[in-house]
Amino acid sequence: MVPERHHPFHASTQPQLMRVTGARAVTLLCVVSALSVGYGLGGTGVAVAVGILSLPALAWAYDNATGTFLVLATLFVLTVGIMVLLIALMALAR
Repeated sequence: MVPERHHPFHASTQPQLMRVTGARAVTLLCVVSALSVGYGLGGTGVAVAVGILSLPALAWAYDNATGTFLVLATLFVLTVGIMVLLIALMALAR
């Protein structure tokens, strides 16, 4: 009988996905501090903008095994950016 080979992808990675490591803690601390500084200096609008722009960094730190969250966060930031640009162009044309 041939023994089964243990492939690293067959191992359970569920406990490791959401475990807070040093890099994840630093990323989360930087995002929270940027949000608080943005809110303190510029108000709610700046805090919302910093929150939206920090989504790719959070998605990169807390991404799943397939990398789906980073792609979705990047597409969301691009979509919001295009909407803001179109609203600004409408305001300039008026």
